[in-house]
Amino acid sequence: MHALLSTTRRLGAAALAVLAAAAPWALAQVDSPPAELAALADRAHSAFYRGDRAALVEVQTVLESTHVAGSSPLVEYYIAYTDYRIALLTPEEERAEARMHYAACTGRTGRALKGADSLAEGWILLGACRAGQARTEPLRAFYHTPLAGRALNRAEEIDPGNPRLPFVRALVAEARPGVLGGVDPAAELRAAVTAFDSLDADERPYWGHADSWVALGRIYLERDDLMRARDAFENALLVAPEYVQASRMLDDVIARLGSRRLQSSPQRNARALKPRNTADITASMAI
Repeated sequence: MHALLSTTRRLGAAALAVLAAAAPWALAQVDSPPAELAALADRAHSAFYRGDRAALVEVQTVLESTHVAGSSPLVEYYIAYTDYRIALLTPEEERAEARMHYAACTGRTGRALKGADSLAEGWILLGACRAGQARTEPLRAFYHTPLAGRALNRAEEIDPGNPRLPFVRALVAEARPGVLGGVDPAAELRAAVTAFDSLDADERPYWGHADSWVALGRIYLERDDLMRARDAFENALLVAPEYVQASRMLDDVIARLGSRRLQSSPQRNARALKPRNTADITASMAI
């Protein structure tokens, strides 16, 4: 997960250094070593892509029971991330619960940032959770989306090349069109996947890459562009092979493409037969 959720990857050491500089007391109060936190992050990441909400709750419970709430910006960030992912997996009919997790994510990320204001990943997660609040509380979208935009602006000041920036900008723009000055979600998502793809294999962050492909695929579906939607979902699965949602949406697109081919085939046959049938009818009328 870029800096924090993959401490053994690209920016892990840098993230810990930022936290140590911003709050030297923080890391000393984390009971588990960074490697253990990274392992829990891996479990949370895998659970989300497998669609296993119970496993995400279990990871969050371990984090909350092992660490004193508020003792570390790093731990607060991890717990907030699990809230974000749990909210995304919450069924539409349980929207109140999703709102609760988005609100918890916002609060916890805010607390983490009080101890590490220069943590770009925290500002990006805050923007994503605000976008989730706007989506599940449409009457308050006017309140949440500007705050999301400010969080992303702060993240961009710190880490302008972060590939999650355009991804979350697209989420905010979808939650309340026009709030970011006419941002085109599809263009932002294409920029996100391009930025993710440009990273070296050992630098690829965890969250956001496959998600960007799925979000882009959904937009293509809304436009009835099934071929591009299929490609987007296939790319999501190349990044995260266990991504259940991407797999289901790909199956749906393939089924719809097959149905269209079946529907168009008789029409082509009818067109091919039409001249001969007309000639036969004309000949029979002459007899």
